[in-house]
Amino acid sequence: MVLYAALVILALVVPKIGFPFFIALAAFAIGLLVPSISATVRRLHDTNYSGSWYWISIIPIVGPIVLLVFLASAGTSGANDFGPVPA
Repeated sequence: MVLYAALVILALVVPKIGFPFFIALAAFAIGLLVPSISATVRRLHDTNYSGSWYWISIIPIVGPIVLLVFLASAGTSGANDFGPVPA
């Protein structure tokens, strides 16, 4: 978050050389895309929901709220539909 905030500030504050910071910001965001999706799917599996529930976040306003509720709910104890408890 600190690196992201620094890149945003540098991209907005330094107008003459801001473009390279926008490129770095885009690369940073793309680099975090796959890990964040996989962590979300893992958490959905912990709560015994399919990873395809991730796509509910596309629905405006309601979708992200529903996904947040799913992610914030307690995980299942023991094995669930997606396998045993990881060691």
